[in-house]
Amino acid sequence: MERVQTAKNPTTGIVEVYTPGNKKDEPKYPPAATRYISHRDQLNSIYRAQLIFRRNGHIASMKPMDMGEIIGEGYSKELEYSQQRKARVILDNYGKPKTAYTEQ
Repeated sequence: MERVQTAKNPTTGIVEVYTPGNKKDEPKYPPAATRYISHRDQLNSIYRAQLIFRRNGHIASMKPMDMGEIIGEGYSKELEYSQQRKARVILDNYGKPKTAYTEQ
């Protein structure tokens, strides 16, 4: 595992810093930053959560699902880089996706 060295935003390339308070001008690290390796993996996790939602209800659909292979990568809250095999999908009360992300 690799530690985060900078707080560089991967989209903009800018190092984000705190502006007010005790940590002024220190790098602002994200609480967690993961991504799906493939849009197909993301779509498969959404479909699987929707199937669980239809069969077992809303609470069961929100639990992490082991997808059987590496589907994501990124940084945890502890700022450790890792690859993820689990997906968590949050659905609304009608079974439509609100968000989907990978986790350890």
